[in-house]
Amino acid sequence: MVLSDAPLPSYKYPPVVETVLSVSFRQIPTVDGAQLMEFWVDSLREKYPKYQQVPAYPTQVERFGANPQALNLEIGFGVPTRFWFTAEDDQHLVQMQPDWIAHNWRRQADPEEYERYPAGRQAFAELLTSFDAFLQGRAGRPLEPVQCEVTYVNHIEIDEGTSPSEVLSQFAAPSEGSLLSRPESFQVGTTYVISHPGDATPVGRLHVAAQSGVNREKGTPIVFLNLTARGRPLEQNIEGALAFCDLGREWVVRSFAAITTDALQERWGPVP
Repeated sequence: MVLSDAPLPSYKYPPVVETVLSVSFRQIPTVDGAQLMEFWVDSLREKYPKYQQVPAYPTQVERFGANPQALNLEIGFGVPTRFWFTAEDDQHLVQMQPDWIAHNWRRQADPEEYERYPAGRQAFAELLTSFDAFLQGRAGRPLEPVQCEVTYVNHIEIDEGTSPSEVLSQFAAPSEGSLLSRPESFQVGTTYVISHPGDATPVGRLHVAAQSGVNREKGTPIVFLNLTARGRPLEQNIEGALAFCDLGREWVVRSFAAITTDALQERWGPVP
């Protein structure tokens, strides 16, 4: 289920530094941190041998209807921590807490190729299927997805002397003679409704956050651009969760191309 038959924009050297696919799910009261560690030992430790505990991720639900102030709703149960299970290369990470599971790819040492979506999706699908089997074996209940997220984190390097506003097409061409030309710096946050391709009903939102800053290692200007598609599974099962991930990824990728300038996209090497 796609937005368009046109090929998705693709680049040889995209500025992506991290991608995340995640699903929040209905918590099973008998499944806690001890069971998650058991799942790690049984199913993940060989591939993700390193682990640590970090603060819980505040899972949220996109809401629609008469109450516009209730856009997001935390659905966690006060879980104090989540687990990070990390591969030896530090590029791949599984995050787990009793109401949420995620798979991250993180760029390390500026590799020539970054992990494309199909590979990350396959790893995430295998993770969900394995955890679903674990839940059914331990608690007699399947994984029940509630909300899905697709996040792309981009670090866009800016040439010295170039305004960071030239990254975003909305700032790149100010009106002639305008008092407010290109901003020196910016912090922008916008949201867009994601509609179901079949019937146009709202199923989620795209969150876009852009901020100019400085690369701490190089001392050069940079723009941090994060795009997150969050919404409900298109069906109430793992396949429906993955279907939303596919839709969310398309929104993220097409929106990235729409909001960044043609000049930068040429620098990243468009793939025909």
